[in-house]
Amino acid sequence: MLKAETASTTPRSTQELREIALIKNDPPHGIERIPSIVVFDGGVPIKTSDGYHLGGIGVSGATATDDGKCARAGVRAIKEDLKNSTK
Repeated sequence: MLKAETASTTPRSTQELREIALIKNDPPHGIERIPSIVVFDGGVPIKTSDGYHLGGIGVSGATATDDGKCARAGVRAIKEDLKNSTK
């Protein structure tokens, strides 16, 4: 649920937030210490084709990499379903 919450309240995936948190040459961001923010793969925002942020999908239960793959597949399925529903 936290992965979905993170992806629905930020315009970035949890993997992108991890990359921000791990930048070594910048001052510490501290994003990984914000309550309810997850910084490992598995949370993906849902956006319209013009970038409007609708919400997010969170997947957990396997490795973070596999969770991320499943979440991204879910977003692709939603986009495809929305595209087909407008025909």
